[in-house]
Amino acid sequence: MSIFSYRALDERGQEVKGQVSSGSKKLAFATLRERGLSPVSIQKEFTLKEFKLGLAASDKQKARVIRQLAVLLNAGLPLADAIESISGNSTAGNIPEQIAKMRTDLRAGARFSTVLSDHFEGLPPYVVRLAELGEATGNLGPTMMEAADKYEYDLELNSEIRAALAYPSFLVVAGSMIVLLLCLFVVPQFADLLENSDGDIPGISKVVINSSVWLKANLTLAMAIFAVLAVIGFSVRDQLQKAGRAVLEGIPVTRNMLIAGDMARWCSTLQSALKHGSGMLEALSLAEPEIRSPKIRAGLERTRKSVRGGEPLEVAIEKHLPDFDGTVLDMIKSGRRVGRLPEMLEYSAEAFRRDTKERTQQVTALIEPSAILVISLIVGTIVISIVLAMTSLYELAPS
Repeated sequence: MSIFSYRALDERGQEVKGQVSSGSKKLAFATLRERGLSPVSIQKEFTLKEFKLGLAASDKQKARVIRQLAVLLNAGLPLADAIESISGNSTAGNIPEQIAKMRTDLRAGARFSTVLSDHFEGLPPYVVRLAELGEATGNLGPTMMEAADKYEYDLELNSEIRAALAYPSFLVVAGSMIVLLLCLFVVPQFADLLENSDGDIPGISKVVINSSVWLKANLTLAMAIFAVLAVIGFSVRDQLQKAGRAVLEGIPVTRNMLIAGDMARWCSTLQSALKHGSGMLEALSLAEPEIRSPKIRAGLERTRKSVRGGEPLEVAIEKHLPDFDGTVLDMIKSGRRVGRLPEMLEYSAEAFRRDTKERTQQVTALIEPSAILVISLIVGTIVISIVLAMTSLYELAPS
């Protein structure tokens, strides 16, 4: 038995966290559903006994394996033969070990989605969900092709964001080093001004000089405090990410970007499920975790319950999510009426992907000047505080 940490939504739509003991991630998911919870994420907790040294595979390497597997399955190769085929070609990180475990479990009769979830840690949740859908509908090849497409799209978008943030990140690091050097080696030289001056030194000068003197005298303590804060931040990173998400959703520019990304994933997953023969309720269950906004996700859960009660999808969405994107709502309504809902959702997903890229480029374009402005303000404040202190002394000097 292994320990799994989970985040889930209860019947009121409130997020809950905890741990559950289970033989696999699939069984842990089923256990949580039996408790009336809707799992958002489930991660295996590794104990010291299970820990092994080794380089983990990167997301790019994992995406390559998923693509290879999807191509082989879509070409009609049996699952066991497809796994066997890629096992000899994958040498990156710990992928060979993962594939070997998958092959062993498949031979023992385990489901592909289960072994994929158990032995390919770190995969996006939709990859496993699409694998489950492919098994249920007999379309494993096409669904895995769509999973590979989604995975590679997400990695491409993340790569573009990292590339756009590279220069601003360099500016922040370089600016921080300049500020640190000023505080350690330049500003403390003016400390005697405060001790020997009878004049009225400006308050900002006192704060900057005294802070720099304290930092230089207690550098080890300051570094220890920083390290402790870093460890605490890492231990509560989920809460910090949630808080950061809430902050970003409060800013119009970033809120629109995040919502567009959520809607792109939701439309795409719902379209894939319906396209491959899934029922509406099952499709909605598969698509719900793609929404990262707690408010929208809770509304979609209530929507699914209304659909179960017989309400049309667009009516249920309009009832429980009055701020839901009007374009998608019109597409859902039109697609359902003419029997082409998957096609309408696919069009909406692609439109939201383009919108997400455009908004991401706009946001990252604002980060560079913002970083320059912040660093300039900090350095400028230090310089101005010293100039003001020197000026006050000059005014007191006898002529």
